[in-house]
Amino acid sequence: MAGLVISPEIRYRDTSGQFLAECDAAGVEAIAAVGEEGATLAQAIAPRGAVEDPRTESIVDSIEFEQHGMSGRIIAQARHAAAQELGAGPHPIGQPGQHLSNRATGWYGRGVVSHPGNPPQPYLRPAYEILRGKMIQIMSKFYPG
Repeated sequence: MAGLVISPEIRYRDTSGQFLAECDAAGVEAIAAVGEEGATLAQAIAPRGAVEDPRTESIVDSIEFEQHGMSGRIIAQARHAAAQELGAGPHPIGQPGQHLSNRATGWYGRGVVSHPGNPPQPYLRPAYEILRGKMIQIMSKFYPG
């Protein structure tokens, strides 16, 4: 069996190349540190509901950092994460005749009902704004020189 590996990896072969390789490695570590700090900030800012939703994890518990080499992203995977970050306009919920309830308020009804929507409660954007001011300080710990 024979094979051919194709990769965007650059192999440095002199002293300046060694420095650049160290910079690449530092970049991966720096991105990880910035991403973890950002996820922690977002978790601290994220709204916390009064009642747990058995259909999904909480927003706070769903926030994590994913890294792919020299880039990464902070994500919240709870089913209502985007509606809290961005807000939601009025919309119908439920199926015709479906039993619906809101344990937090004690409301019970049958679908389809009109949900009034909700204003945004941003947590990712404010975390980014704080993180942006800290990025250079965090990253400077990882680069040689």
